[in-house]
Amino acid sequence: RRRLFIEMEQAEAGVWRETDHWNWALAQEKATDGTWSRPHLPTISIASLMALYNGLGDHNVHLELPAVSLLEAVEVVGDKLVQSGELPAEALPQLVAALSSRDAVGGGDAADESALAPDANEEAALLLLSHVDFLDKPLMSFVRLKTCLDLGAEGKTPVRYLFFHFGPRGQAAASEKVGKALAGILLDEDFISASLAASSSRHFLRVLACQLDCMTVVPHSHMRGHETANGGGSGGDRATDDSSPGSGGPL
Repeated sequence: RRRLFIEMEQAEAGVWRETDHWNWALAQEKATDGTWSRPHLPTISIASLMALYNGLGDHNVHLELPAVSLLEAVEVVGDKLVQSGELPAEALPQLVAALSSRDAVGGGDAADESALAPDANEEAALLLLSHVDFLDKPLMSFVRLKTCLDLGAEGKTPVRYLFFHFGPRGQAAASEKVGKALAGILLDEDFISASLAASSSRHFLRVLACQLDCMTVVPHSHMRGHETANGGGSGGDRATDDSSPGSGGPL
């Protein structure tokens, strides 16, 4: 089985910053002051999971892409989006420029290293989200590189997978949720093994569909408090036990 280190970077107004890490089935967020949150179990938005699934197809899943640089990968992805009619040809230079502005922002010094830093033998997935003004709807592409590249992920971890998401600046929060949905899927070692065996975009999409079939959801719930033990309350006045799983947030 293979395990991935996953790094998300986001750009607004051409400025890129590292925002999230996933590893060992855990997630961390990086604050604007450069500090990392404590590792925690990740959550996935169901709507964003479906947006990811519905947004990927033959035209934007690239397997064994023989790119030797990030720019080359972006150019291939952009050309295919133009050919499929999703991206106007006149917007292609802007899309390429949005990614060309990226310098490696991960892999800071030891003091900045997150608790989920990659192991020496890990490969990485790099999720790049660019919030732009020249699009009125989101576009995405998924790439499995033929040869891993050093693209500045933390610890110079070789990047095997790329995910590009270009969306209107006003929809940055929705774009971020789609990236987090993909990260949650990429944490599954069985999915990684199956996706590496995929020989075509349609094969990969079947693997993704199978992964969704295997996922389960724990709904929101509130636990009945111990009102009778505390001498109070009838039917309509229930306390919530905040120490219980599912006491008001997703698992």
